[in-house]
Amino acid sequence: MLAVLLAAPLAAVSPVGAMAGTGAYDMSGLLDELHPFANAEPAAPSVRAAPFLPSRRIQPSPRRTAAAPRQIAAAQPVARVSTEEKVFLTMGGGYYDINDNKDAAELRLEWKGRKFIWGVKPIVGLMATTDAAIYGYAGIGWDLYFGRWIVATPSFAAGAYRDGKGKDLGSFVEFRSALELAWRFDNDARLGLMFYHLSNASISSNNPGAEVLSLGLSVPLN
Repeated sequence: MLAVLLAAPLAAVSPVGAMAGTGAYDMSGLLDELHPFANAEPAAPSVRAAPFLPSRRIQPSPRRTAAAPRQIAAAQPVARVSTEEKVFLTMGGGYYDINDNKDAAELRLEWKGRKFIWGVKPIVGLMATTDAAIYGYAGIGWDLYFGRWIVATPSFAAGAYRDGKGKDLGSFVEFRSALELAWRFDNDARLGLMFYHLSNASISSNNPGAEVLSLGLSVPLN
């Protein structure tokens, strides 16, 4: 009896018993199958979702446009009258008869017109001295420019002379030959030193002549 009780459990687990018994579970199939996690890829780590934040709309920065160039009004050219076309009025004073003993103060008023041919300009003037000598004349002159500032003006004139209480020049008709060296300012006015000689060119037997050194300011009238 005891042997039967011990043999019963062994019969239940033996292969023969498993195959013969209808209620036994066959484990051989499970042993031959691969483990379900043997070739499985490792699971990717879970990503923690970022907390929800309300979307903030970024305003685009205004496009910096190039500043429009400032339009500078073109300077209107000032109509300038050519120096050759200017008319001058000269007021001057100086030393009369510097080479002799009949010296006196000289006063001069002279008009110089615009050129009319070959750069020649007409000249009309009046000279008087403190000895009551008077000389009225008309002639021509040329302006010669040395750079921007210096103007040399040779001239020749003929006129009528009265000596008054001054020097007798020997004739009613006297000729003037002159050279003026002037500084020209930006407004075309000129400050010049003139040296001129008065004589009658020997049309009279008495021809002492006279030299004059005169400083003059010439102002443009146009």
